[in-house]
Amino acid sequence: MKGTLLVLLGIFLLHAASLLFRRLKDEERSPRLASFPPPPAAREDWPTISIVVPARNEEKHLATCIGSLRSIDYPALEIVIVNDRSTDSTGAMADQFAREDGRVKVVQGQDTPEGWTGKNYAIHQGTVEAGGEYLLIVDADSVLAPDALKQAVHYTEQEEVDLLTLYPSVVCDSFWERALLPWLGVLSTFRMDRVNDPETPEAMAYGYFLFFRRASFDKVGGHKAIRDRVGEDWIIARRLKSMGLRLRMLMGTEYVTKRFGPSLAEIWQGFTKNFILIMEGNKWVAALALPMMIYYLLFTVLPWAILAAAPLVLLTAGWNSFWALAFLLASLQICMLGAVRALLKLFTGVNVSSPWLQPLGGIVVTAMGLSAIHRTLSDKGIVWKGREYKKF
Repeated sequence: MKGTLLVLLGIFLLHAASLLFRRLKDEERSPRLASFPPPPAAREDWPTISIVVPARNEEKHLATCIGSLRSIDYPALEIVIVNDRSTDSTGAMADQFAREDGRVKVVQGQDTPEGWTGKNYAIHQGTVEAGGEYLLIVDADSVLAPDALKQAVHYTEQEEVDLLTLYPSVVCDSFWERALLPWLGVLSTFRMDRVNDPETPEAMAYGYFLFFRRASFDKVGGHKAIRDRVGEDWIIARRLKSMGLRLRMLMGTEYVTKRFGPSLAEIWQGFTKNFILIMEGNKWVAALALPMMIYYLLFTVLPWAILAAAPLVLLTAGWNSFWALAFLLASLQICMLGAVRALLKLFTGVNVSSPWLQPLGGIVVTAMGLSAIHRTLSDKGIVWKGREYKKF
């Protein structure tokens, strides 16, 4: 038993080292929009842009989102808010924004037709009303910087890009955001180099910032072409890239901010949905994911348990080589993961100031993963914004 525990701690240490190495490589393989030369200050011929914001029960976030969009420094802009049959004050808020600002247009979403997902139909209704030469689709909890659009247009034109998507700065203010989001960030990988390589099939995009040439959006069929799919952002990116169009993913932490919380319920629903989408409804994948979730639970919690228990054992029972070695391995792993978290903060700006919440984060993330596995194996599908999807 003791030997097994030491082997496991050794594996954990090597895993942490691989995470650190991967994070060190992220900077060189993940280009930043901010590193691209800015547009000329004297430019006057800016193309028209329509921003489409699908909003379903977003009263907590909509004012912040629309406030940021209205503050954007861009001369040829319209904002299309789609009130996706909200049951809270989202619709009234959207109407108020339209009364205050002539650039804001409100589309009252209709009942979702058969064969469509709710969000795809909301986006479709918004894009039908949008008249811009460029089309930006953002989630209703995204926040954009004032110079985001000028930099995005300049980059897209210079690089002849059909779809630009940005990785955002993630808000990590609430207790549950600080407990869960850094841990999910530690485990994630970016590999933007493969997404940006036209020779690879890998494609990804983030619904927080989907910036299309309108002609390219229409060429792929818009959201009508993927009407029945959940996870529309990466699916439309995959479709666009497979058609030979240019997809670019950049770090955009200086331009886009995203909030996944603040509550546990919001984070749980969002990431459980994402876990289910990763498994794509495949029960074999879900079954294989079960031991992986158990591994990650141990990887997260066990070193901290050893860190707490080993000094007590050594103080009360005297010198013990097993506990001393276990303490050393656990400490090294925790320090290495601390370095990964520090790099994550430098790379994405995420708040990683509460490393002691990592065990709790690991437990809850494991529970989210197990919930996703259960829903996949039992054909319960996805619950998102009050709607259920059995096929996606």
